[in-house]
Amino acid sequence: MVRSSGSIYTRQRRRRQCSRKGFRNCTPGRYRLLIQKVKKAQVQQTVDRKYRKRQTKSLWLKRISGALKLQSKVYQLSNKRKWKTRSYSTWIHCLHVRGSRLNKKIMAQMALGNPAFFYRLSLWAIV
Repeated sequence: MVRSSGSIYTRQRRRRQCSRKGFRNCTPGRYRLLIQKVKKAQVQQTVDRKYRKRQTKSLWLKRISGALKLQSKVYQLSNKRKWKTRSYSTWIHCLHVRGSRLNKKIMAQMALGNPAFFYRLSLWAIV
């Protein structure tokens, strides 16, 4: 019995893979190279997603620590006495001990959008 080639289905599958976004008219006639490029793009997509997440968390940390430093200066000016500047890690530890369930994203948004509430939250955590 003669082996059937299945070329119709193979061409359909290859055409479907070539029509992915960003790979149209890419390496015409070189299917193996296209598959390598697609796999490399998928790997880079994961790497970039992890990098973006890491950068976003770093931004939250910087916003919170900046708000803590600013608030310690305001406290010193308004109360005319020295107040120890709290580091980010100490403040997070104090919140954890007090049982706060807020995550870092929400706290960073509060530091920018609602500084009065952030100030009261930090006093609650430290005391």
